[in-house]
Amino acid sequence: MKIVNKRGFSILEVLVSLAVLGIAIVFLGSTLPFGMMATQKITASTQAVFLAQARMEELASAPYDELVVDEVNEQSLENINPDFEKFSRETKIDYLDQDLNIVGEDEGLKKIEVIVSWRDPLRKIVTQTTLTSLRADF
Repeated sequence: MKIVNKRGFSILEVLVSLAVLGIAIVFLGSTLPFGMMATQKITASTQAVFLAQARMEELASAPYDELVVDEVNEQSLENINPDFEKFSRETKIDYLDQDLNIVGEDEGLKKIEVIVSWRDPLRKIVTQTTLTSLRADF
């Protein structure tokens, strides 16, 4: 009777397991850039919302009479933080009537719109986040 020694792996088993491991590493490595791009996109979007919200809160805390009907463009927000240089912010304030139509004179209602834009470096497009609020003169 022949005794078979089963103490180790054969060379074929080792090669197959290395091939499977190599394929798994290549697959996981190829998905890493997509995860990084998604993280950058979400981070920029979150920062844009915070920048729009900060401006909106500034305007919401101002008295109604100090909200000047105008359009203000900030080309770069690096004066807030150097990391925000890719962002620009536009603030529009308009008079509204009771039907929420833009009018030329004050009827006791103003529309405040804050638009934060940034260039997505990966897709080479401009993306925007907009916040809108209404203020009434009570």
